[in-house]
Amino acid sequence: MVFHFMFKLFSFFMRHVVHIGFWLKSAFYAFAVYLMIVKLFQIMFKTKDVLYPLLGFKTDLAARYGKNSWAVVTGASDGIGKAFVFELAKDGFNIVLVGRNREKLEGVEKELKSQYQSAQTRIVVEDNTNAPDQGFSQRLVEQVKDLDVSILINNAGIAVTDVYTDIPLSKIKDIVLVNALAPALITRAFLPQLAQRKKSALITVSSIAADKPKSRQHLYGATKAFVDYLSRGLKDEHSNIDFLSLKPAYVATKMTGKEVGGIVVAPEKCVRSTLRALGHADSTYGNWKHSIQGFINDSIPDIVRRKFL
Repeated sequence: MVFHFMFKLFSFFMRHVVHIGFWLKSAFYAFAVYLMIVKLFQIMFKTKDVLYPLLGFKTDLAARYGKNSWAVVTGASDGIGKAFVFELAKDGFNIVLVGRNREKLEGVEKELKSQYQSAQTRIVVEDNTNAPDQGFSQRLVEQVKDLDVSILINNAGIAVTDVYTDIPLSKIKDIVLVNALAPALITRAFLPQLAQRKKSALITVSSIAADKPKSRQHLYGATKAFVDYLSRGLKDEHSNIDFLSLKPAYVATKMTGKEVGGIVVAPEKCVRSTLRALGHADSTYGNWKHSIQGFINDSIPDIVRRKFL
Protein backbone atom coordinates (compact mmCIF):
# COMPACT_ATOMS: atom_id res chain seq x y z
CA MET A 1 0.00 0.00 0.00
CA VAL A 2 2.74 2.41 0.96
CA PHE A 3 4.81 1.47 -2.07
CA HIS A 4 1.80 1.86 -4.28
CA PHE A 5 1.17 5.37 -2.92
CA MET A 6 4.83 6.34 -3.37
CA PHE A 7 4.74 5.02 -6.92
CA LYS A 8 1.64 7.08 -7.67
CA LEU A 9 3.25 10.17 -6.13
CA PHE A 10 6.42 9.64 -8.15
CA SER A 11 4.41 9.14 -11.32
CA PHE A 12 2.45 12.35 -10.67
CA PHE A 13 5.70 14.22 -10.06
CA MET A 14 7.23 12.96 -13.28
CA ARG A 15 4.13 13.65 -15.35
CA HIS A 16 3.26 17.11 -14.01
CA VAL A 17 5.85 18.77 -11.79
CA VAL A 18 8.86 17.89 -13.93
CA HIS A 19 6.85 18.73 -17.02
CA ILE A 20 5.96 22.17 -15.59
CA GLY A 21 9.55 22.69 -14.51
CA PHE A 22 10.73 21.95 -18.03
CA TRP A 23 8.47 24.60 -19.50
CA LEU A 24 9.35 27.11 -16.81
CA LYS A 25 13.02 26.53 -17.48
CA SER A 26 12.45 26.81 -21.23
CA ALA A 27 10.51 30.05 -20.75
CA PHE A 28 13.31 31.44 -18.59
CA TYR A 29 15.97 30.66 -21.18
CA ALA A 30 13.82 32.03 -24.00
CA PHE A 31 13.32 35.27 -22.08
CA ALA A 32 17.07 35.48 -21.38
CA VAL A 33 17.82 35.07 -25.09
CA TYR A 34 15.24 37.75 -25.91
CA LEU A 35 16.86 40.20 -23.48
CA MET A 36 20.28 39.46 -24.94
CA ILE A 37 19.06 40.11 -28.48
CA VAL A 38 17.42 43.39 -27.41
CA LYS A 39 20.63 44.48 -25.70
CA LEU A 40 22.69 43.61 -28.78
CA PHE A 41 20.39 45.75 -30.92
CA GLN A 42 20.69 48.60 -28.41
CA ILE A 43 24.48 48.35 -28.51
CA MET A 44 24.41 48.21 -32.30
CA PHE A 45 22.33 51.39 -32.59
CA LYS A 46 24.39 53.14 -29.92
CA THR A 47 27.54 52.19 -31.82
CA LYS A 48 26.01 53.80 -34.92
CA ASP A 49 25.39 56.97 -32.91
CA VAL A 50 29.02 56.94 -31.78
CA LEU A 51 30.47 56.41 -35.24
CA TYR A 52 28.12 58.51 -37.38
CA PRO A 53 29.31 61.98 -36.25
CA LEU A 54 32.85 60.82 -36.99
CA LEU A 55 32.32 58.93 -40.25
CA GLY A 56 29.08 60.35 -41.64
CA PHE A 57 29.01 62.25 -44.90
CA LYS A 58 27.12 65.51 -44.92
CA THR A 59 24.07 65.78 -47.15
CA ASP A 60 23.80 68.68 -49.59
CA LEU A 61 21.37 70.58 -47.38
CA ALA A 62 20.58 73.32 -49.91
CA ALA A 63 19.61 70.70 -52.50
CA ARG A 64 17.56 68.77 -49.93
CA TYR A 65 15.63 71.68 -48.42
CA GLY A 66 15.74 74.29 -51.16
CA LYS A 67 18.40 76.71 -52.33
CA ASN A 68 18.01 80.23 -50.90
CA SER A 69 15.32 79.10 -48.47
CA TRP A 70 15.34 80.38 -44.88
CA ALA A 71 16.45 78.90 -41.58
CA VAL A 72 14.90 80.23 -38.36
CA VAL A 73 17.32 79.99 -35.42
CA THR A 74 16.21 80.81 -31.87
CA GLY A 75 18.87 81.82 -29.37
CA ALA A 76 20.96 82.98 -32.34
CA SER A 77 23.16 85.50 -30.53
CA ASP A 78 25.52 83.06 -28.75
CA GLY A 79 26.90 79.55 -28.54
CA ILE A 80 25.30 76.71 -30.46
CA GLY A 81 22.66 78.97 -32.00
CA LYS A 82 25.27 81.34 -33.41
CA ALA A 83 27.25 78.38 -34.77
CA PHE A 84 24.14 77.15 -36.58
CA VAL A 85 23.68 80.62 -38.09
CA PHE A 86 27.15 80.66 -39.65
CA GLU A 87 27.18 77.01 -40.74
CA LEU A 88 23.80 77.27 -42.46
CA ALA A 89 24.72 80.56 -44.12
CA LYS A 90 27.85 78.85 -45.46
CA ASP A 91 25.58 76.14 -46.90
CA GLY A 92 23.57 78.77 -48.78
CA PHE A 93 20.62 79.42 -46.48
CA ASN A 94 19.19 82.80 -45.54
CA ILE A 95 18.88 83.30 -41.81
CA VAL A 96 16.23 84.56 -39.40
CA LEU A 97 18.02 85.44 -36.16
CA VAL A 98 15.73 85.16 -33.14
CA GLY A 99 16.71 86.33 -29.66
CA ARG A 100 15.80 88.65 -26.83
CA ASN A 101 18.60 91.21 -27.31
CA ARG A 102 18.46 93.22 -30.54
CA GLU A 103 21.93 94.70 -30.07
CA LYS A 104 23.52 91.25 -29.82
CA LEU A 105 21.54 89.98 -32.81
CA GLU A 106 22.64 92.96 -34.89
CA GLY A 107 26.24 92.22 -33.93
CA VAL A 108 25.88 88.63 -35.17
CA GLU A 109 24.15 89.86 -38.32
CA LYS A 110 27.01 92.28 -39.07
CA GLU A 111 29.61 89.56 -38.48
CA LEU A 112 27.66 87.14 -40.67
CA LYS A 113 27.36 89.54 -43.60
CA SER A 114 31.09 90.30 -43.47
CA GLN A 115 31.73 86.60 -44.19
CA TYR A 116 28.75 85.69 -46.37
CA GLN A 117 27.69 88.76 -48.34
CA SER A 118 25.04 86.89 -50.32
CA ALA A 119 23.19 85.69 -47.22
CA GLN A 120 19.95 87.52 -46.48
CA THR A 121 18.99 88.05 -42.86
CA ARG A 122 16.08 89.12 -40.73
CA ILE A 123 16.06 89.88 -37.01
CA VAL A 124 13.16 88.91 -34.75
CA VAL A 125 13.28 90.02 -31.12
CA GLU A 126 11.41 87.63 -28.83
CA ASP A 127 11.95 86.31 -25.31
CA ASN A 128 10.96 82.71 -24.57
CA THR A 129 9.89 83.67 -21.06
CA ASN A 130 6.92 85.32 -22.82
CA ALA A 131 5.65 81.88 -23.84
CA PRO A 132 2.45 82.13 -21.69
CA ASP A 133 1.43 85.31 -23.55
CA GLN A 134 -1.51 84.97 -25.89
CA GLY A 135 -0.17 84.75 -29.43
CA PHE A 136 3.48 84.32 -28.39
CA SER A 137 4.45 81.84 -31.10
CA GLN A 138 2.14 83.36 -33.67
CA ARG A 139 3.98 86.69 -33.34
CA LEU A 140 7.12 84.91 -34.48
CA VAL A 141 5.39 83.22 -37.41
CA GLU A 142 3.77 86.49 -38.51
CA GLN A 143 7.16 88.18 -38.80
CA VAL A 144 8.43 85.54 -41.23
CA LYS A 145 5.23 84.52 -43.04
CA ASP A 146 6.51 86.01 -46.33
CA LEU A 147 9.64 83.81 -46.25
CA ASP A 148 10.17 80.26 -47.49
CA VAL A 149 11.20 78.76 -44.15
CA SER A 150 12.69 75.30 -44.66
CA ILE A 151 14.55 74.79 -41.37
CA LEU A 152 13.55 75.60 -37.79
CA ILE A 153 16.11 75.31 -35.01
CA ASN A 154 14.77 75.43 -31.46
CA ASN A 155 17.96 76.33 -29.64
CA ALA A 156 17.19 79.00 -27.03
CA GLY A 157 17.62 77.62 -23.52
CA ILE A 158 18.80 78.29 -20.00
CA ALA A 159 20.43 76.03 -17.44
CA VAL A 160 20.32 75.65 -13.67
CA THR A 161 22.45 73.34 -11.53
CA ASP A 162 21.42 73.21 -7.90
CA VAL A 163 19.57 71.24 -5.26
CA TYR A 164 15.93 71.46 -6.28
CA THR A 165 14.72 73.04 -3.04
CA ASP A 166 17.40 75.73 -3.37
CA ILE A 167 16.19 76.87 -6.79
CA PRO A 168 14.01 80.01 -6.56
CA LEU A 169 10.44 79.57 -7.77
CA SER A 170 10.97 82.27 -10.40
CA LYS A 171 13.92 80.33 -11.82
CA ILE A 172 11.89 77.11 -11.96
CA LYS A 173 9.19 78.93 -13.87
CA ASP A 174 11.66 80.51 -16.32
CA ILE A 175 13.50 77.30 -17.17
CA VAL A 176 10.26 75.44 -17.86
CA LEU A 177 8.99 78.30 -20.02
CA VAL A 178 12.22 78.77 -22.01
CA ASN A 179 13.31 75.15 -22.40
CA ALA A 180 9.98 73.35 -22.71
CA LEU A 181 6.85 75.45 -23.27
CA ALA A 182 8.33 77.94 -25.75
CA PRO A 183 9.86 75.36 -28.13
CA ALA A 184 6.67 73.28 -27.94
CA LEU A 185 4.59 76.30 -28.98
CA ILE A 186 7.06 77.47 -31.65
CA THR A 187 7.18 73.96 -33.10
CA ARG A 188 3.38 73.82 -33.23
CA ALA A 189 3.21 77.23 -34.91
CA PHE A 190 5.72 76.36 -37.67
CA LEU A 191 4.65 72.77 -38.36
CA PRO A 192 1.86 73.58 -40.85
CA GLN A 193 4.25 75.68 -42.94
CA LEU A 194 7.06 73.12 -42.79
CA ALA A 195 4.64 70.28 -43.59
CA GLN A 196 3.51 71.96 -46.81
CA ARG A 197 7.00 71.85 -48.28
CA LYS A 198 8.42 68.88 -50.18
CA LYS A 199 11.19 68.58 -47.59
CA SER A 200 12.01 70.56 -44.47
CA ALA A 201 13.85 70.12 -41.17
CA LEU A 202 13.32 70.80 -37.48
CA ILE A 203 16.26 70.58 -35.09
CA THR A 204 15.60 70.74 -31.36
CA VAL A 205 18.51 71.30 -28.98
CA SER A 206 18.07 68.92 -26.06
CA SER A 207 20.93 67.65 -23.86
CA ILE A 208 22.69 64.49 -22.75
CA ALA A 209 21.14 65.36 -19.37
CA ALA A 210 17.83 64.16 -20.86
CA ASP A 211 19.04 60.55 -20.96
CA LYS A 212 19.09 59.82 -17.23
CA PRO A 213 18.43 61.79 -14.02
CA LYS A 214 21.50 63.32 -12.46
CA SER A 215 21.92 65.02 -9.10
CA ARG A 216 21.49 68.82 -9.21
CA GLN A 217 20.42 68.66 -12.87
CA HIS A 218 16.96 67.14 -12.44
CA LEU A 219 15.03 70.22 -13.55
CA TYR A 220 17.23 71.04 -16.53
CA GLY A 221 17.31 67.40 -17.62
CA ALA A 222 13.53 67.11 -17.29
CA THR A 223 12.92 70.06 -19.63
CA LYS A 224 15.41 68.67 -22.13
CA ALA A 225 13.84 65.20 -21.94
CA PHE A 226 10.50 66.83 -22.76
CA VAL A 227 11.69 68.41 -26.03
CA ASP A 228 13.69 65.30 -26.97
CA TYR A 229 10.59 63.12 -26.56
CA LEU A 230 8.45 65.62 -28.49
CA SER A 231 10.92 65.85 -31.37
CA ARG A 232 11.32 62.10 -31.82
CA GLY A 233 7.58 61.52 -31.48
CA LEU A 234 6.60 64.04 -34.14
CA LYS A 235 8.66 62.15 -36.68
CA ASP A 236 5.82 59.61 -36.93
CA GLU A 237 3.32 62.31 -37.91
CA HIS A 238 5.31 64.15 -40.61
CA SER A 239 7.34 61.97 -42.95
CA ASN A 240 8.48 64.91 -45.09
CA ILE A 241 10.10 66.72 -42.13
CA ASP A 242 13.53 65.66 -40.93
CA PHE A 243 13.29 65.87 -37.13
CA LEU A 244 16.56 65.81 -35.23
CA SER A 245 17.05 65.98 -31.46
CA LEU A 246 20.53 67.26 -30.57
CA LYS A 247 21.71 66.00 -27.16
CA PRO A 248 25.21 67.36 -26.53
CA ALA A 249 27.23 67.13 -23.34
CA TYR A 250 29.40 70.12 -22.40
CA VAL A 251 29.89 72.66 -25.21
CA ALA A 252 32.05 75.75 -24.76
CA THR A 253 29.31 78.41 -24.47
CA LYS A 254 28.46 81.27 -22.13
CA MET A 255 25.70 79.12 -20.64
CA THR A 256 28.06 76.32 -19.59
CA GLY A 257 31.01 78.56 -18.74
CA LYS A 258 33.33 75.83 -20.02
CA GLU A 259 36.39 76.18 -22.25
CA VAL A 260 37.31 73.87 -25.11
CA GLY A 261 39.36 70.90 -23.98
CA GLY A 262 38.90 67.24 -23.08
CA ILE A 263 35.24 66.35 -23.57
CA VAL A 264 34.23 70.03 -23.89
CA VAL A 265 33.83 70.77 -27.60
CA ALA A 266 33.54 74.00 -29.57
CA PRO A 267 30.03 74.96 -30.75
CA GLU A 268 31.19 74.90 -34.36
CA LYS A 269 32.33 71.26 -34.13
CA CYS A 270 29.09 70.28 -32.43
CA VAL A 271 27.02 71.92 -35.16
CA ARG A 272 29.01 70.48 -38.07
CA SER A 273 28.59 66.95 -36.74
CA THR A 274 24.91 67.59 -36.09
CA LEU A 275 24.28 68.69 -39.66
CA ARG A 276 25.99 65.52 -40.90
CA ALA A 277 23.34 63.55 -39.00
CA LEU A 278 20.43 65.64 -40.31
CA GLY A 279 18.23 63.55 -42.59
CA HIS A 280 19.84 60.30 -41.42
CA ALA A 281 18.94 60.04 -37.72
CA ASP A 282 16.27 61.29 -35.33
CA SER A 283 18.73 62.04 -32.51
CA THR A 284 22.44 62.74 -32.13
CA TYR A 285 24.89 63.76 -29.41
CA GLY A 286 26.44 66.16 -31.90
CA ASN A 287 30.06 65.07 -31.52
CA TRP A 288 31.84 61.73 -31.40
CA LYS A 289 33.23 62.51 -27.93
CA HIS A 290 29.75 63.13 -26.59
CA SER A 291 28.45 60.04 -28.40
CA ILE A 292 30.97 57.90 -26.55
CA GLN A 293 30.01 59.63 -23.31
CA GLY A 294 26.35 58.84 -23.95
CA PHE A 295 27.20 55.23 -24.80
CA ILE A 296 29.12 54.81 -21.53
CA ASN A 297 26.38 56.50 -19.48
CA ASP A 298 23.80 54.14 -20.95
CA SER A 299 25.97 51.12 -20.10
CA ILE A 300 26.45 51.98 -16.43
CA PRO A 301 23.74 50.56 -14.11
CA ASP A 302 21.66 53.26 -12.43
CA ILE A 303 22.60 52.09 -8.93
CA VAL A 304 26.30 52.62 -9.74
CA ARG A 305 25.77 55.89 -11.59
CA ARG A 306 23.66 57.44 -8.83
CA LYS A 307 26.15 56.45 -6.12
CA PHE A 308 29.46 57.32 -7.74
CA LEU A 309 28.84 59.71 -10.68
